[in-house]
Amino acid sequence: MNSARALTLPFATGLGAGINRLTSMEGTNDSIGRVVRDALLLCALLAGLNYVLARDDAGWLDLNPTPWLLPALLIGARYGAAAGTTVGLLTVAVLSVIRARIEGVEPWVFATQHRYPLTSFVVAGFLAGQLHHMLRGDAWKLQRGNDMLTAQVDRLRSELDIVNETRHELQQRLALHNASFASLDVELRKLVPLPPGEVFPALLHLLHRLAGVTSAGFYSLREGTLHREAVIHETAPLAASLTLARSPLAARALEEKAIASLTNPLENSKDQPFLTAVPWKHHDHEGVLLIQDMPLESSDPRNLARIEVILHWVLTLRAHAESPGGAASGRKLLPLEDFMVLLAQALETEQTHRIPSAVIRCEVPEGERAVSSDGRQITGILPVTALTTRPPSGGFVSLLPFTGEQGAEEASRHIKERLPSLRTSHYLVVGPAKIEELWSRILEL
Repeated sequence: MNSARALTLPFATGLGAGINRLTSMEGTNDSIGRVVRDALLLCALLAGLNYVLARDDAGWLDLNPTPWLLPALLIGARYGAAAGTTVGLLTVAVLSVIRARIEGVEPWVFATQHRYPLTSFVVAGFLAGQLHHMLRGDAWKLQRGNDMLTAQVDRLRSELDIVNETRHELQQRLALHNASFASLDVELRKLVPLPPGEVFPALLHLLHRLAGVTSAGFYSLREGTLHREAVIHETAPLAASLTLARSPLAARALEEKAIASLTNPLENSKDQPFLTAVPWKHHDHEGVLLIQDMPLESSDPRNLARIEVILHWVLTLRAHAESPGGAASGRKLLPLEDFMVLLAQALETEQTHRIPSAVIRCEVPEGERAVSSDGRQITGILPVTALTTRPPSGGFVSLLPFTGEQGAEEASRHIKERLPSLRTSHYLVVGPAKIEELWSRILEL
């Protein structure tokens, strides 16, 4: 017992370093050299402690359990049953030889007299090895699962990098293509109800935001002279009045009724200070938009064509709203022929600039008195930019310029909330279909 008490503190402190050294080793492959090294290290440490603390009890057989179980246990737990059993057998053999010489008996006689403690060395090594194999099997499964998860994470990370790169490219393309025109329907709804004197200034600011126009002016043609109606970032060339002789670009645009621009934006001069001239017509008045300055990247033909589209639709919607019965509320029905022309223009705009519009069809049940023949109950619900007609088949069809799927669904929902007896359906004006095919699809809704 005294020996046991004397062993407690030195064994816990002196043997701790050896145990930590063994259990913290990395790697799982059995290696004879490493087994021998670790076994000799533990046995040397235990032999030293045994000699210092219990010199008269070689092998610490008076203690139960004996600390000499540790080499077999630790080696078995670390390297497996074969290594643990082998170390246990070697420990039995060495201790039997040493104790037999000390006691003056044959080694086999000593082993016979201490069968239980000596057998426990071998059993401890074997059981620790079996536990090692069990834990190692679970660890192998966990490692395999971890490897699979790591591979999946690496694959997903690569896919995420590709997605981010693709998104970045898409954002760049949208920035160069039509991203700024996504809210054009909202901008049109702001412009259409404005008083006549505020339309051109507001339109210039819209072109500044969406198309990059930095300096320009709207001019109306009266008696062969261009008179300025509105200007943004006024410069000397954008005078209050201009003769067509002083602006050959404007004269060409008015004559050809098409955009006229310099072949090279850097070739503008004092005699030709303008970059582009865009003709316009509103009711019986005509004129030209003169662009004096804009960024070089905004001077490409596609952007100029978008400017023409915006100008055309703003003035078209204004003309409809200002017509007798329109009253800026879009309540007057369009003749079917005029509606088909505008529908064809909306389809062409989508095909050219990828700016979709939407069509809403409302079917009125026979005998329904909630909706009058002029459809003002429906047009009063729709946005001010809506253009509505009555097809021969009955009901009402409305065109919402530059309105996407979400806007069409919202408008249909508002109609259903106010007029629940009506059946509504909507169609996006997209695709390469001809106007006849498009109209047939709308009537089939």
